[in-house]
Amino acid sequence: MDFCMSVFNCNYDPIDWQLLELLVQNCGWIISLEKLVSSGHNSTKFEKMVIICERPIKLSFDNKHRLHANNSEPAIQFAYGYSLYSQHGLTLTGQ
Repeated sequence: MDFCMSVFNCNYDPIDWQLLELLVQNCGWIISLEKLVSSGHNSTKFEKMVIICERPIKLSFDNKHRLHANNSEPAIQFAYGYSLYSQHGLTLTGQ
């Protein structure tokens, strides 16, 4: 969008653009999900959901770019306390 606005002089709402910039700069993951659901009597509709998540404070990978941390350390850790333990891409349970 930034390229289109600066090079092609596309019209945009400056408030919307500022909000989008803040969202992208301050949120780690933005996941848009859409699935087809039955709404009865042979009709279907799309159900949409967006998940916005903080950036992790720790993110560790092995040399093959798989989630990995040694010993009892989390491979992903968030400031609010959630952690995910993983070794060579395999998520460990019971941590």
